[in-house]
This record gives sequence, C-alpha cells and structure tokens, in this order.
Amino acid sequence: MNFSRAIRAATGRVRCEGRVIARGRQIVSAEAVVKGQDGRVLAHGTPTLLVLRQALAAH
Repeated sequence: MNFSRAIRAATGRVRCEGRVIARGRQIVSAEAVVKGQDGRVLAHGTPTLLVLRQALAAH
C-alpha cells in the first residue's frame, strides 16, 4: 500500500475500493484505492496474490 496523504482521525470516513485486474488458476492481480469523503486519493496499491486451493479429503 502506498500512502499519498496522511490519514488521521480528522480525515473522517474513508472508503476502499478494490477490483481484480487479472485472474489465473493460482495468481490473481488486483488493485485498491482508498479515498476520503472529498474523493481525494489517500492511498493505493496493486497486490499480486497466490491462491492455494484446499485438497478434498478422501472418504
């Protein structure tokens, strides 16, 4: 996460919006933006995630 502006108690309510940019079988790329009440960007980030699937138990 990259902070563009300070987030303090006086900033008030903030909103985080995230979306998936690309999705493969195990790798997911996403982006997120944190905005203040006035719509200004306070922080942003672009994670790359590894998705591990749980193996099914044999009965």
